[in-house]
Amino acid sequence: MLRVEVWDEASPINGVEAEVIFANRKDLANARGDIFLVKQGEQVVQIEVGAIIKCNYGFDANLSIQEVAEQYLAKREEEEAKAQEEQMTVEEMQEQIAMLSYQVMMLEANVEEGE
Repeated sequence: MLRVEVWDEASPINGVEAEVIFANRKDLANARGDIFLVKQGEQVVQIEVGAIIKCNYGFDANLSIQEVAEQYLAKREEEEAKAQEEQMTVEEMQEQIAMLSYQVMMLEANVEEGE
């Protein structure tokens, strides 16, 4: 299960020191005070910048970084639920196609017998 955490910008991320991260990610260095982490267990799976997330998702510009992180996580959960619903629909369609293919095969066999 995913969770979010505002990064203190001092703690290592997945064993990498903060200074190294900032040295290699200029986008993060320019976004200090506006960074949150998406974690699965203790493992960081994403590093996000609040301003970018606000813009991409149309979140209120006045939200705190904690509020942005929480809304982002809720949005991701909604998107995942929708994707699972759509996947179930695809599986149902595959079952219907298989059934229709069988019915067509049976009809063709009946036509051939009648000739």
